[in-house]
Amino acid sequence: MKRNKCFIILSVFLLISLFFTWYTLKKASFYRDAYAGIGIRIKPGAGITEDDLLKALQQEETENAGQIPSVTAWVTKEAKIQNTFLNRKAKVTAVITAGDMRHTIPSSLIEGGYVYQDDYNGCIIDTRTAYSLFGSLNVIGNQLSYNNRSYYIRGIVKSNLPLIMIQGFQKSQVYNNLEFNYKNNDRAEALASAFLQKYGLAVKYTSIDESFYARAVSALLVLPIWLFYAFIAFYFFRLFMRSRREFKPAVFLGLTGILILTVLGFGHLLFQYGGSPFYLPEKIIPTKWSDFDYWVRLGKTIKQQIFQMDYLTPNPKDILLKKGLSNLWLHCLVSVLIYLHLLNALTSCLKNTKGCS
Repeated sequence: MKRNKCFIILSVFLLISLFFTWYTLKKASFYRDAYAGIGIRIKPGAGITEDDLLKALQQEETENAGQIPSVTAWVTKEAKIQNTFLNRKAKVTAVITAGDMRHTIPSSLIEGGYVYQDDYNGCIIDTRTAYSLFGSLNVIGNQLSYNNRSYYIRGIVKSNLPLIMIQGFQKSQVYNNLEFNYKNNDRAEALASAFLQKYGLAVKYTSIDESFYARAVSALLVLPIWLFYAFIAFYFFRLFMRSRREFKPAVFLGLTGILILTVLGFGHLLFQYGGSPFYLPEKIIPTKWSDFDYWVRLGKTIKQQIFQMDYLTPNPKDILLKKGLSNLWLHCLVSVLIYLHLLNALTSCLKNTKGCS
């Protein structure tokens, strides 16, 4: 009876931990993919046009061939879209883009593809909007109306808010959000600021090192998983070593090899889907080790950036990142509690030959 109760408890905690691990890995991967560059938020009343941005990029290509960043300009507006054939309407957030849509509102592609930069007749909508307008997700190629223009649906995304994503067809459209993606993201914030100053594109703006925050969040999210994995590997390795005298030398060597390959295999999968728990960006390393105030200044800079995000024009991408930073401690606390309870249940069931203490 005690054995059955022990294994029931272990099974429950195992299922909970597996689900939570899957959720955590998915969340960590989301932040790494959705926030991969530098976000520039230009103050209200200002902004840049696509023409100004293209001229600056062309000039930069002439002066620094092969080193120009990938820049996406975007702006959000409240909008109403309509399925004129079924006379259905929906209120959404219109995301007008000049560049790569994947770098704007965090979303995951469900079907179809993103609209390329010169496609002014295509659009992307989210799953809820697809159901609202068409009652189905099988809507690729269908038409909808926005701002007295017809658009063909190129793709469906899963998003936290109802939206339509289009490429800005007016070269005079003013954008107040920029996303800079450099090959070397450790220096991306300084490079983006230098680019804006060099071409006079923006004077009053807030720079958000999205890649730094997202990778830090991702690393801290998966850290409890890595610690649990290391403890389990060490625990079973000790059990195996204690029973080594029960095996013949050849059998023991074979089982040792299998154990090592299993541990390395699970570690590889964890690294592939969860990433590394150790994130050491170049920006947190002082140029001189004698500069003991460097981390104090860096901490003040990070605190100021997060503080400034509260006073920016509400932006779905920034709100989601700030929410992730705010809830990080709670997620890590829940992770630790779940894995500690699982370890307690596991050790209880393995404590003696009867299966439970």
